[in-house]
Amino acid sequence: MVIEGLHNRLVKIQGQVGGIEKMVDKGASAEAILVQVNAIKSAIHKVGELILIEDVKERLAESGASEESIEQAVTDIKRFSAL
Repeated sequence: MVIEGLHNRLVKIQGQVGGIEKMVDKGASAEAILVQVNAIKSAIHKVGELILIEDVKERLAESGASEESIEQAVTDIKRFSAL
């Protein structure tokens, strides 16, 4: 499974985690640290969503689903993944 941009997203998340380590070492405020933690949570959620979408697309295509059905499934995943 190859997902365009996934590697770059993961590298960015690693950098964000390193940034939090530095913030903690420097005694940054809890609020500033939590803002960055929330950004990482959102980024990880997006990575999971991208992996799920690609997997669903591949499985539906293999089962002979129409392009319209596949796109509807992707739309539904994006719509409800934040719940």
